Amino acid sequence: MMKIYSFVLCFFVVTVVGGQELESLLGFEHYNNPEILVVTNRLQTNSDSLVFYNQVDISNAIRAFMVTYSDSAFAIVPSTIKGYIKAHDYPGADYVVFVHGDGKTFLHAAVRGLDIQNTYGVQVIVFAWPSRRDDGAVISNFTSSLDNLKVSSGHFDALIDSVDQIRSSYLENNSSAAFTLFLHSLGNEYLPQFVEGTGYLKSHQPFDNLVINAAAVNSKDHAAWVEKLNIQKQIYINSNAKDVNLNGLRIISAYGYLVGELLLEPVAENAVYVNFTDAIGFKLPPGRSHTYYIGEHVSESPNVRNYYYELFHGRQPNLNNKCMFKKRGDAFGWDFIY
Repeated sequence: MMKIYSFVLCFFVVTVVGGQELESLLGFEHYNNPEILVVTNRLQTNSDSLVFYNQVDISNAIRAFMVTYSDSAFAIVPSTIKGYIKAHDYPGADYVVFVHGDGKTFLHAAVRGLDIQNTYGVQVIVFAWPSRRDDGAVISNFTSSLDNLKVSSGHFDALIDSVDQIRSSYLENNSSAAFTLFLHSLGNEYLPQFVEGTGYLKSHQPFDNLVINAAAVNSKDHAAWVEKLNIQKQIYINSNAKDVNLNGLRIISAYGYLVGELLLEPVAENAVYVNFTDAIGFKLPPGRSHTYYIGEHVSESPNVRNYYYELFHGRQPNLNNKCMFKKRGDAFGWDFIY
């Protein structure tokens, strides 16, 4: 199994990247918590350049970086998971491990993590895997991302192992911290690989919540791998049948119906299913129907914000709250009320 580097860098490297090209993606003009830990398995030419390519570094372990946004620029500093966590071991802090979807650069992933971190008041650890080609080709980008996923399952295993170490050894001032594993869109493909490819399953549950959000994973037989997951206390599966991104992906790819759009029986007995079709539905541009845990939906709907706030802080949302949830007549859990 791959392990994260534990050595201390013998030199201090800082790369500053202008943020103008990413400003349209930023959810805040100013971040109250502008530092974030980004873990990656992207290939670099060397440790000095901190240039991250759309290719898995299969010869090395995952690496950690502290990314800070200030004065319209990003500072990227090599770090370690242990060192970062110990420096940010605040009483009362809860943690979200965020695995992004397709089409993200290293900095895109960091920005999305910062938005989650500052929207919900949690400490976010981003897993920035290679998922964006430079040529902008949609179909070939998706294909290359799938290839990268297949060869990097060991890096995902190492990330889960590192979180287990954090909970057991690194939190001296915050031993009661909650941990949520939040996977969005194509990032959810790491889960079936995790349970079926490696068989590396924790028996003592490093995560309180595992959130399968807008998953770009085949819906057929999904219960088989979901029910094998045991690294969490509770699983939540969020879907929107009118998710434009996932509807389009099904049309242009060999994928069938996807977990994040249309659920197929049998459903997993160990998961809570929450359907956002009536709440979110069809929206343009497409991202509005796909990425509904940040942005306008959080601003417009206290229910959306409160739902994800509970999940990200390791709690179980009250499914008996009739102002937020409506029990479905079929086997697919609850409809979410906007």
